[in-house]
This record gives sequence, structure tokens and C-alpha cells, in this order.
Amino acid sequence: MLTIRPFEENDRAALQEIYRATRKATFSWLDTGRETAEDFDRATKDERLVVACWHGEAVGFASVWEPDSFLHHLYILPAHQGRGIGKALVERCAALCRDTMTLKCLSANHKALAFYASQGWTFEEKGHDTDGEYHVLRAPGQAPNQPSSRAASSLASR
Repeated sequence: MLTIRPFEENDRAALQEIYRATRKATFSWLDTGRETAEDFDRATKDERLVVACWHGEAVGFASVWEPDSFLHHLYILPAHQGRGIGKALVERCAALCRDTMTLKCLSANHKALAFYASQGWTFEEKGHDTDGEYHVLRAPGQAPNQPSSRAASSLASR
């Protein structure tokens, strides 16, 4: 049974591990081997987090930078992917936002790009930073607005 709920402080250790484990399994082109629990804390500072629990166990999370309606993180443990958890997390984040959400996704993250395309997200532009080429995507349903300041300045975990 899937539940999506707001972050509680006692979730921190589980989400730190989900962050590290999922990045290690997914971002093979980046050096993620030295990431620490503090990297999760730094990457999600001042963001609104929602937690996905499968039969009571935290198995994923998403975070949104609310001032810009920017979906900053979406992580689901690999063993739990393909169960609708990502879709449910994104829907919960969308409900928290004033405007249509945007996100950045590394071009090398083909699985994530396919997921967002399957959910109706549209391509807005490409960019490049220290982690490589990325795509800026917009959630379905509304016209484009100004690029997110968070999107323009941060790609630490996408």
C-alpha cells in the first residue's frame, strides 16, 4: 500500500539513505561514491519534502523549491520503481505549487527523461553546467513562464 505524506524530522535518516543509494544506482556518469548524509541536507535545504511510504517504509521522496514551483528532487529506491510512486510524488508536489512546475534533468538520465515524457512534461530548453548537458522541462497544463532561479543556478542532484 502506497502513502504519500509530508516530511517529518524522523524521516531524515531514511531519506538521506534513499538519496545516496538512488544516486549511486542511477548517476553512473557522476562520482557519487563520496556523498554523505550532509549532501542530502544541503541539497534539500529550505525545500518542501514529501515522502513515499510502501507498506509503512519510506521508499522515495520528492522536494520542491516553492518560490519557483521547481521540482528539485525525485528519488525512488530502484526496487520500488515502476509502481506509480514517482507519479504520486509529482502530483503531490504539484498541489503545493502556485505555478506550473519546472525541473532540470541531466540529458544522460534517459530513464528519468522517459518518465517525465510519459507524464506529459514538455521540453523547454537545453543547458550545460559542470555535471553536463541538461534539459529544462515543464509540467503539463500551462503556458511557459520565466525560468526558475533555482533551475538556473542549481543542478547538484538532477
